[in-house]
Amino acid sequence: MSKVNERIHKTNAAKIPAVIRNKILDDGIIDKANTNYVHGSHMEFLFDVYMEFINNDEFDDFSCPRCRTSVHDAFLHMKPHLIELKNSSNV
Repeated sequence: MSKVNERIHKTNAAKIPAVIRNKILDDGIIDKANTNYVHGSHMEFLFDVYMEFINNDEFDDFSCPRCRTSVHDAFLHMKPHLIELKNSSNV
């Protein structure tokens, strides 16, 4: 991954409030999510977080398979940064 993309994922991870970052990690939401269109799912939770804190117009349709896949991929790339943020706040 390019350094620019890496910085974007790191910046986006930091936009998510700590309490939500911790919930995502503690509950294993990224690992449990899949890109299926299911209301009340882990994927919908990640989608809602993405819409509220990162970007509310790029992938704005939960019924869109491409949008769900893009948001899921973004969280997979953000996961190491979420862990880093959590660890740095526990020091």
